[in-house]
Amino acid sequence: MKKDILKTGVSSLTLLSCLVSYAIYAHETDTRHGAASSSGLNAKVEGGMTFTAQASDDSRVDDEAFASFDLVTTIPTRGGEWVIYLEGNTTPQADHVSTLIGESNGDVGSATNRDGDGRIQLSEIHYTTDVGPGSLTVGLVDASGFLDGSDVANDETSQFLGGTFVNNPTIGFPDYTLGFAYHIDNKNGPDYTFFLGSSHGLGDNSKKSYSQLVNVGDDIDATHEKGVFAAAEIGLPIAGTSVRAGIWTNTSDQDRHDGNGTDENYGIYGVVDGSAGKVKWNMRLGWANEDVSSAESFISFAGEMPVAGMTLGAAIGHVKQSDPAQTATTDDTTHAEIYLRHDYSDSFSITPSIQFIENSGFDSSNSSFDDSQTIFSLRANYAF
Repeated sequence: MKKDILKTGVSSLTLLSCLVSYAIYAHETDTRHGAASSSGLNAKVEGGMTFTAQASDDSRVDDEAFASFDLVTTIPTRGGEWVIYLEGNTTPQADHVSTLIGESNGDVGSATNRDGDGRIQLSEIHYTTDVGPGSLTVGLVDASGFLDGSDVANDETSQFLGGTFVNNPTIGFPDYTLGFAYHIDNKNGPDYTFFLGSSHGLGDNSKKSYSQLVNVGDDIDATHEKGVFAAAEIGLPIAGTSVRAGIWTNTSDQDRHDGNGTDENYGIYGVVDGSAGKVKWNMRLGWANEDVSSAESFISFAGEMPVAGMTLGAAIGHVKQSDPAQTATTDDTTHAEIYLRHDYSDSFSITPSIQFIENSGFDSSNSSFDDSQTIFSLRANYAF
């Protein structure tokens, strides 16, 4: 399998070494691994690594090797549990695949400093406990870990690598942010999730520092103020599918495309997971405020199925650029991906994939890269 991928265009990356990333969502931590005693309770430590090699058919886009590392510690208490999440990654390089073609790798750049250099950082630390009919999580959290979830398209380390198929690109998620989530799970009816946090998380602030993170009332700059990110989501089973719908708003000052001051961003979204025989599928929809959002609407379809002991995945998505943001050198983005994952064990997998991207980042100018991109990728993931 690896030789086949190298023949298709990744041969120049043969000297790249193994790397890291383990995607564990804060509210559904994997419990397969060993535990150590902590005051009579079980503390769990989990982690992993992911290596990704990528190449484009465009000679102006340099080949790339990228690595990320994640470590999650879960500490139960008698009233709930603490989760501490550390992650790190290598530095994204200028003129390389993930830098020029941003949606080609959803794993890149989640842990970088103000200069764009890779680092090890504390990304999440939060406490979860039962409150009333639901569970409350408070602290430094990842909003996308609670909202817009999917069993088919949500994990860039084992499913689709393209960021378009990890989360809905019309939702104005903050980076790791201070906030809280409240989830009510009803066995015989709909479940509900509510989220409230700062509009600007760790990676959204100019210095990407913890001092800026905790100063939630500080201005973004001389003319823009921070706000809140708030969302509500309802989920329910309908005719053998899992249907989720949500509304959200980001109240920070955001420049209007028409140049007439600032406005808030807001939108609605939907995500559906279902199955047909051996095929598991996902559909996403989304709309945002076209006055400030670059992406006005989004639709995608994704699916996976077992093939010869492996997992075959395919997805296609279309992001419509907001009308007020359009220029002569921009256009809508269309993104497709096909992958074939081979799980050699519960802990180790190899996944070659190919992506086709039209007008990456809405850029149709052909100035820095071709408006039609074919991206070849080879991903290795090890979890422990």
